[in-house]
Amino acid sequence: MENFHSKEILEHTFYKWANELRIIGNDGAHSHDQIVEQQDAEEVIEFFDALITYIYHLVNQYDELIERRKK
Repeated sequence: MENFHSKEILEHTFYKWANELRIIGNDGAHSHDQIVEQQDAEEVIEFFDALITYIYHLVNQYDELIERRKK
């Protein structure tokens, strides 16, 4: 995510989302002190899906739209 952020592919808000999702994921996988509730886990999945859609689909789709409009 740091790479996407530094290349300005990932806007600051999405970068903050990604970082928080990483922290929550680490809590769920490794922490015995921090419990990840079901609602939090479900929302993490929603945010993750949104990030993946943005990074891998919408950015390319936008670029393709701009290229088509140039012709």
